[in-house]
Amino acid sequence: MIGKIINGGDGSRDQLLLPEDFLGDFALDFNLMEVPSIPITIPSKYAKLLTGTTQISLSSDDWNFLGTVYEKRTNHKSGTCTVSLTHIIGLLDKKNLPTNVTFKDSTVQEVVKKVKEYWKDAKNDLVNLMKFEFVDKVERKIEYEFSQETVLQFLTKLCEKTQDMQWRIDKKDPFKVTFSAMGAKKEVMISPETYLIDLGEVQESFQGVMNSAVVRSDKADAGASSLTLRDIFHDKKLMIEGFPVIKTDRPVNSQRHFDYPPLPVFATDMSEDEYAILDEEGIALEAGELYWGSITTNDTQAIAGENKEVSDEDRIKATVQMYKSAIRKMRASRRKVIYPVTTSPLPAGVHVGDKVKFVLGVDLVELTPCSKYYTKVLRANDWFYVNKMSYQYSTGNSLVLNLELSKFLSVDREVT
Repeated sequence: MIGKIINGGDGSRDQLLLPEDFLGDFALDFNLMEVPSIPITIPSKYAKLLTGTTQISLSSDDWNFLGTVYEKRTNHKSGTCTVSLTHIIGLLDKKNLPTNVTFKDSTVQEVVKKVKEYWKDAKNDLVNLMKFEFVDKVERKIEYEFSQETVLQFLTKLCEKTQDMQWRIDKKDPFKVTFSAMGAKKEVMISPETYLIDLGEVQESFQGVMNSAVVRSDKADAGASSLTLRDIFHDKKLMIEGFPVIKTDRPVNSQRHFDYPPLPVFATDMSEDEYAILDEEGIALEAGELYWGSITTNDTQAIAGENKEVSDEDRIKATVQMYKSAIRKMRASRRKVIYPVTTSPLPAGVHVGDKVKFVLGVDLVELTPCSKYYTKVLRANDWFYVNKMSYQYSTGNSLVLNLELSKFLSVDREVT
């Protein structure tokens, strides 16, 4: 691995970093929807070159990292300087969208293109330097009003308003962000004969499991502007396979009684019925047991066309978007079974979010208690998601990879 301290200007304060300049162990983690950071230790003689505007580029056979210095600690006794770097994309958190940027029935590609145009006159601005790649052929549309979010928050919110889209930073190009549902299959076999060094303790997490949920926008008493899943329930064509909407047995309006038909024009608070979404796969993972919860959004609303009043179609589109966001939340709320493995370096084309094959000399079913459904999932095929990828370097630049493999895609952040 080599690197370079970059201070701009005439280059007189730049400095090449050779392999022998990297002291001690360090790790670089790649996760979905997260900005990587990395601590490195270099000789203290370079400390005077490092300021809050300094950038450091790092390159290996597998990745290129461009980071900004956000902290340094110089130890003059040991002659070392420990530098904390955050990926250059972290600077997108310092750039804000204007107030009330509204998108109506827009594809995610159109949304990103429009947002980039706000910086079109600043050619060397980071936003202009960014390349956003949409891998899937699926058309995803959103309706949303952004207002003063940072560009980094915008990227995440854009994904969260879809059913399944994620973003990740490209390992080779620091200025490239990829959007997709992930899960690209890479013909790589991790087994005792190929790549596998060690299997750690299998991790099971049941915290926050939710496979049945009542979904609303705003508070339950929000009135005419509130949304429920009522319109999805009454139009089965809007339902997504695996996530049916049901009517619960619990009345929600015990103080007043209305006799209105279930049409979008009538506010949902006039309904005496409560509607919920079921995650059929999540229920199967829990052997049929229902784990109830609630999903409330405070930023979903019907958006009218320009110079028009809000229509029934507008209300239904808002409800569908809320439904898809709820599906995303419920997928993230399934039980998690993680297989942490240490491997030798994998082909450079494997990214976090991809799928690889994982085979052990023992039946994976024997490693953890399994419901009948999860046993079926394990035995169906050998493909596993790479949920996390960590490059671990030790003194002398020896390298191993720590991966978290799972049958289901997992993102380690709260879905709003």
